[in-house]
Amino acid sequence: MASKDYSIVEYYAEHEGYRCGYCKSTDTNYSHGMWAHNLTVTDYQDLIDRGWRRSGLYCYKPTMNLTCCPLYTIRCAALEFKLSKSQKKVLKRMHRFLSHGNTKSNEGRSETPEIMDVCPVMDIPGLHEKALKAERDAESLKVLSVDSTITEKTGHAQSPSQDNCIPGPTLQSPRGENKDQPISKTGAYVDITSMRPPCKKAKFLRLERKQKKLLSQGFSEKEVESMTRRGKSLGNKEKSLENFLNEPLPPNPAHRLEVRLVRSNPPSQELEQTYQEAYQVYLKYQMAVHGDSAEKCTLHQYTRFLVKSPLKVVLVAVASPEFKRSADESYALFVRYQFHIHQEKDDKWTYPAFEEFLVDSPLAPWQPQDGPPQGYGSFHQQYWLSGRLVAVGVIDILPRCISSVYFYYDPDLGHLSLGTYASLRELALTQSLYQHAPSLQYYYMGFYIQTCPKMRYKAGYTPSFLLCPETYQWFPVEVCRPKLEVNKYCRFNDDLAATDCDSEININEVLVLRRHVAMPYFLYASKYQLEPEDLREVEQYARLVGMSCARRMLLVRN
Repeated sequence: MASKDYSIVEYYAEHEGYRCGYCKSTDTNYSHGMWAHNLTVTDYQDLIDRGWRRSGLYCYKPTMNLTCCPLYTIRCAALEFKLSKSQKKVLKRMHRFLSHGNTKSNEGRSETPEIMDVCPVMDIPGLHEKALKAERDAESLKVLSVDSTITEKTGHAQSPSQDNCIPGPTLQSPRGENKDQPISKTGAYVDITSMRPPCKKAKFLRLERKQKKLLSQGFSEKEVESMTRRGKSLGNKEKSLENFLNEPLPPNPAHRLEVRLVRSNPPSQELEQTYQEAYQVYLKYQMAVHGDSAEKCTLHQYTRFLVKSPLKVVLVAVASPEFKRSADESYALFVRYQFHIHQEKDDKWTYPAFEEFLVDSPLAPWQPQDGPPQGYGSFHQQYWLSGRLVAVGVIDILPRCISSVYFYYDPDLGHLSLGTYASLRELALTQSLYQHAPSLQYYYMGFYIQTCPKMRYKAGYTPSFLLCPETYQWFPVEVCRPKLEVNKYCRFNDDLAATDCDSEININEVLVLRRHVAMPYFLYASKYQLEPEDLREVEQYARLVGMSCARRMLLVRN
């Protein structure tokens, strides 16, 4: 069996404190880590459902009960998503900007900046050396043979969803509720004012104003009539996310926004063409938002952490030079973003660092017949404004979700709340892909930190859920937040008898890779004289990744 059929990981047992990118403490950030040489999308799906997350080829799992800023995995149920008032404002602001080239005075400028995540692994001691060693060892980690004791049950078919999502309260009153409000037969609060039909005269006045506005924007009377008729056909239905995103622009809009989804691993033709442009955006973002220096934000770093993916190649596509052609522009945008938004110095993000962080990915493309049209794997969602690359969203499309890896944008457009806009775009993409892959129903927004103001916006995507760090079940964010106000680390599952069933370790069934041969641990232990430390390290690895993954992934042993 070839290497491409297995995830191949190298676990790092060392566990020392390092700098935290959130609270800026110098040595109170703790996590477990491993290098993913190859990673199937199914294995990575199961890993992120246990609190793991990738940054380039490096995968890490925060030590939740020890680290200074516990990072809770957060996801939104995309099929049940409901737009908030503030999110609608962002969509309307973008539409107004595209239509007329302006927004209301100071609109969006006073809002708290939004960040998807910082680059939390950049300060891990020895990470650069690990990356160099992994590149040198890549050829020696090919699987040339598989021991006969490994049966077909260790195959890599997509595992069924193991989501144990604990439902929230069936009766939830809205914020600012009136306790004297009546309750309907279904148990929901009823807003009496919403039951009153609008005044007929006011209704027609609004329609008339809307028609005049459309005419003033350059639409013909026939187009206005068609849009009005379409609006009537919607009846009293609330506008969906798709309706907002597809709102028609006037015939000659001030700007045109093009959203491109390009595969990053292996690099697609589109990715090659825009590689330099994407890197320039990244450079600009890191310098502006994170305060990174240009020297730190290298193209190599960008490729390693935001382009390279460990997701293993199943359907091999021919790489073309298109992505590289725009890499400079992408890099400049990234560095500017890091400097203005994260206050990171110019010399922090070199071009190689940019590649490591935003281009490299361990995830292999997989394109089954019953999957999304573009398949599973790592992608860049690029935002082009009137022909200029202004933002890039790095995402992984997995069997049960779209996972946001990172997002960066031109700081000059901060008033458009591009972080929120891109998240809504990625939510819409999740809803769209569900039509092709019914198991793909969630949008993962990375990590949530209760004490980080720039991350609180993630809880505003309704309904959202946080992952319990002990039982790995999902709980409504509304249930979790009061607990986090009391303790920064907490178990969300109130049932103390509930356990993580996937952490019941059978060391003999853990798969390892030694000298190009894949074998179960019991055979490896019988063939080689091992130190007691090896057993402890493998047990720790299996407990962290879960036995489901430990039985499928190959753990490198030297």
